[in-house]
Amino acid sequence: MSKRIVAVRKSRYGHGHLTEAGIGTVHGRPAYWEGVDTVRANLASQTYYTVSPTSGAVAYVHRVTCECGVKTIQTDGDRWRDNNLDNLPTY
Repeated sequence: MSKRIVAVRKSRYGHGHLTEAGIGTVHGRPAYWEGVDTVRANLASQTYYTVSPTSGAVAYVHRVTCECGVKTIQTDGDRWRDNNLDNLPTY
């Protein structure tokens, strides 16, 4: 199963770690939200991705541990900035 992340929520503390991922779209907004811990667990059997609105390029999501020790997620690096999780719309 593949899930498209279309938006994110970030912590207001520290250096703004992602806290939730908005999945799919309904009327231009995320259909539902999954916590980063849920996304990390689901990555064992599911694929998460983002899509660049300018190029259509897909960026796949994977688990990482921040240098500060927080377990989080990020997209694979590519030449498109607008498909990076950190650059998606926030709600």
